[in-house]
Amino acid sequence: MIRAMSTYKNGNGKYYIIDAKRSVFKNKQMTINQLVAYRYQDLNGAVLIVKNNSSKTLSLTKQDFKDIFNDNVAISIETNFLEPKAETRVFVITRGSNE
Repeated sequence: MIRAMSTYKNGNGKYYIIDAKRSVFKNKQMTINQLVAYRYQDLNGAVLIVKNNSSKTLSLTKQDFKDIFNDNVAISIETNFLEPKAETRVFVITRGSNE
């Protein structure tokens, strides 16, 4: 699923894809927005855009994103060190109900 999210193609494949543009988190250091939501069976995926709002390089870890969603299965960060005013993508997969 992470591979599909990182090469986002509108509606291709076995995934149900929703454009889910929403703000997830914001403080003085960073802004996190969700762009797209994925679903396949009992798995949910989120593509997040993280922007460094500070003038210092931020160190990003999986721990920074594990509390945003419940029942995390996997978290992948494109860049672990985010330069000032730069952006990166984070991919989060969670397990949810299949209902």
